[in-house]
Amino acid sequence: MLIIGDTPLTIGDVVRVARDRERVSLSKEAIKRMMESRVWVDEILESEKPVYGINTGFGELSKIFIRHDERERLQRNLILSHCTGVGERLPEDVCRAVILLRVKSLSAGYSGIRPETVEGLVSLLNKDIYPYIPCKGSVGSSGDLAPLAHMAAVLLGEGSVVAGGKVVCSAPVL
Repeated sequence: MLIIGDTPLTIGDVVRVARDRERVSLSKEAIKRMMESRVWVDEILESEKPVYGINTGFGELSKIFIRHDERERLQRNLILSHCTGVGERLPEDVCRAVILLRVKSLSAGYSGIRPETVEGLVSLLNKDIYPYIPCKGSVGSSGDLAPLAHMAAVLLGEGSVVAGGKVVCSAPVL
C-alpha cells in the first residue's frame, strides 16, 4: 500500500501503482492539510467578496458575480466544458499514473479541494476503474486541462470509464 502524504513519489512508486496496481491511501496529514485549505474556500463561498473562479466567472466573465445557488453548477460546467479531447484512449497504466500524480499534487493542501474528491480519485485507482482520457486535445497554456477534465468528469458521473477492460459510458462509479 502506497501512502500519499509528506514523502515525495519516486519513479518506482509511480510504476508500482501504474503498472503493478499497487493500492493507494492518503495519510492523515494529507487529509488534514486538504481540510485546512478547504476552510478558506468554504469561507469564500459563503461571502460576498468576489474571488476569481470560485464565485465569479472566468476569463472575460471574471467581473460577473455568481449567485450562491449557482456556484456548484459553475464548477460542474467548468469541468464538462473542458472535456474536449479526441482520439484513442490513453492506456490504463498512463491513466493510473495521471490519477496518482494528481492525487499527490492535490494532497499538498494548496488547492482548497475537498478531501472526499481526492479520496474519490484514490477509489478509482483501488477499484481498477479508469477514466476514458482521449490521447489528443488540450485547453489552456499548461496543456493538461482537457485530460484532467476527462478524469474529473467520472467523479461527477459523466464521461466514460473503463472497467474490466470495457468502456462504460456515463456511469456513476463511486
